Amino acid sequence: MPPKKDDGLAKMQRKIRKRGYMRTFMQVYRNRERCEVERLKAQVEELELDLAKRLVERKAARSEKTTKSSPLESELPWKEVAKAMYEMSQEVATTRRMLQHDAAEAEVVGLDLQGWVASFDNPTAPLSSRCQTWRDVTLLSHPRSRQLGKQWITQHMYHNANRIFQQQECPPAYYNIIDNSWDIDFSSGECYYIVERGHVDWNMSLANVQSMFRNHMCSMFTLDAFYPLTTNLFYHYFWTLAEASDNTVLHQLVASGESSPVTQYVNLLGAEFNESHDRSVVVVTQIQDDEMAAHSATSLPQRSRMTW
Repeated sequence: MPPKKDDGLAKMQRKIRKRGYMRTFMQVYRNRERCEVERLKAQVEELELDLAKRLVERKAARSEKTTKSSPLESELPWKEVAKAMYEMSQEVATTRRMLQHDAAEAEVVGLDLQGWVASFDNPTAPLSSRCQTWRDVTLLSHPRSRQLGKQWITQHMYHNANRIFQQQECPPAYYNIIDNSWDIDFSSGECYYIVERGHVDWNMSLANVQSMFRNHMCSMFTLDAFYPLTTNLFYHYFWTLAEASDNTVLHQLVASGESSPVTQYVNLLGAEFNESHDRSVVVVTQIQDDEMAAHSATSLPQRSRMTW
C-alpha cells in the first residue's frame, strides 16, 4: 500500500505558509502607511517654508512701500501680517482636515484587516483546490478596504493561473486546433461542479478582446441569453458594469428568463493582467457576500463561478 500522507504535517505546513504570506502582506501595508506619513510630514515642511517665504516677501514689499508712501500709510503694517497669517491658517486647517480623514480611514481599514487576519487562526473546513474561503468571495463596504479586497482576490487568482492551466491540461498558446471540453462532477454530494476548458482562435485584436471582457463581461458568459442587454426585457438591469478601478471591474446583474430557469444574482469581479504586448490574463469570480449589494439581490440564489 502507498504510504499514508501525514495530514497533521500538511495542515501545519499550510498554516506556516499562510502566516508567512500574512506577515509579508502586513509589512507591505505598514510600509505604505509609513510612506504616507513621511509624505505628509514633507508637505508640512513645505507649507512652513512657504509661510516664511511669504512673510519675507510681504516684509520687503512693506519696506519698499514705506519709502514711497506717507507716514500715515505706513502706520498699519500689521494688516499685511494678519492677512498672511489668515491665509496660512486656512491652509493648515485644510491640511488638518485631510489628516483627520486619512487617520479615520486608516483606523477603519486596520479594523477590517484585523478581522481578516484573525480569521486565519480558526479554519472551519479543510482546504482543497476547489474549496473557496469567505475571503475569496467577500467585499467590504469601506472604499479602501473594498479596493484591497478586490486586489487580494484577483491577484490570488492570477498567481494561481499557471497552476490551474496545468491542472486542467490546457493546451499551450501556440496550439492552433480548436479544443473545447466539459466535465461535470457529482462526487461531492451536496453540489456539482462544471469545468469548461476552451481553446479558440478569435479573428480580432487583443485590445478588442480585453474591451469585451472589461465592458461586456455578462454577455461574454452568455448571461444575456444571446440578446443585447439594452433590449432584453428579461433583465432588471441593462448596464451591468457597476464599478471600475485600476485593473478591476465589477459587473452586477439579476438574471432570469431564457438565460436561467431560476432568477439568480450575478456579481462578477474581474481583473485584467497584461503580461506582454500579446498576452493578457483575465480572471473572474463570483462575489457572494457584498456589503454594498442590495438585500433583495443577495437573497437570490447565486452560482459559484471562477474563470481564468
